[in-house]
Amino acid sequence: MKIIDLGLGIQGVSWVPNIDERGSLTRVFDNELLQNFPKLNQISLVRNSAVATLRGLHFQIYPKAESKIVSCLHGRLFDVMVQIEPESSSFGKIVYAELSAESGINSLIIPRGFAHGYLTLERNTEVLYSMDVPHSKDHARGIHWSKNDLNIPWPTKVRKISQADEVNPSWDEYFSKE
Repeated sequence: MKIIDLGLGIQGVSWVPNIDERGSLTRVFDNELLQNFPKLNQISLVRNSAVATLRGLHFQIYPKAESKIVSCLHGRLFDVMVQIEPESSSFGKIVYAELSAESGINSLIIPRGFAHGYLTLERNTEVLYSMDVPHSKDHARGIHWSKNDLNIPWPTKVRKISQADEVNPSWDEYFSKE
């Protein structure tokens, strides 16, 4: 397992398989290496059948704000994180990375204070979410993926999106309420 600093406190994880004649063994979580991840509380698996499926930009507000590890188990995706804490010097800054099950960055460690979303780049992309705080419907929020000044460089046109994500407020609408 190799940790890669992507900036703003976000870390990429590159899995390093041990391969022999039987196949391979890959460590995908190591608490000693992932010291910025406080604890594991909930794990969710997301399956996306179509290319260009968008999920996000999602987050939970305090006191249920969450840190998460996002892992690509199958396929490829374009992953985006946006710093959403107004008091932060990096408020509104984005970090993005391509995740792949096969090589490069396989997982992201995302601290509290970030909205998160992704766009699938291959059919049947599977994503595993490991969170330190359980999902709370009352604390869940979203920001529209394109109606904002963030200039996220989505690599392809969105083809599938939930109605809820499509009607999320823009960046300006959400943060003018705060």
